[in-house]
Amino acid sequence: MLATAFVRTRGRGLGRTLTSHLCRCALVRGELPFLHVLPGNPAVALYGRLGFRGRARPCVILRRPRT
Repeated sequence: MLATAFVRTRGRGLGRTLTSHLCRCALVRGELPFLHVLPGNPAVALYGRLGFRGRARPCVILRRPRT
């Protein structure tokens, strides 16, 4: 699983290369590549170019610790 690519490498093709490779590995095993990404993340554009399409909006629920 590719969780995070360092920001300083942005624009050098690392995210595209790693994500494409991981997708091919999943497909060879008969698995469906999927990912979770929040709207506004700069990687959304890359994922779109790689063929990913949005299917659901995230639901994030936070609970503050009791003080």
